[in-house]
Amino acid sequence: MSSPLPDGNYRIINVAYGNLDADLIDGYVIGGPTDSPSTTNVWTLKNVGANQVTLLNAYANNFASLFIKDESVAGSQTATTWALVSSKANEYLITVGDAQELAWKLLGPWVGAPVQLEASVKSDTTENWTFEPV
Repeated sequence: MSSPLPDGNYRIINVAYGNLDADLIDGYVIGGPTDSPSTTNVWTLKNVGANQVTLLNAYANNFASLFIKDESVAGSQTATTWALVSSKANEYLITVGDAQELAWKLLGPWVGAPVQLEASVKSDTTENWTFEPV
């Protein structure tokens, strides 16, 4: 199975809160405004296997990392391999774990809300993301 997205630069936008995307600020992934002129919300997606990707933040030059349940997704010099799981057309869960049991979840509708790893639930729109090419 090939990856649903080609290598490239993307803004990763939350489905539940369409005005917020994934930004890497002060070492952590948080909800940031989609209209920000900064590159804190630009991610370089690189395919490393079937539906397996790494995500490198353009501003911080750090990878989205950390895979502990109920903890915030953080930036790191060490790449984490994430699995993209399609939930609907052009919507994905960003998951990790042998059974893709943990997914990125935006914890609120405000700028600065943390993105944490939570039990993956396809129907939870706070865990669903779209990838907008930059």
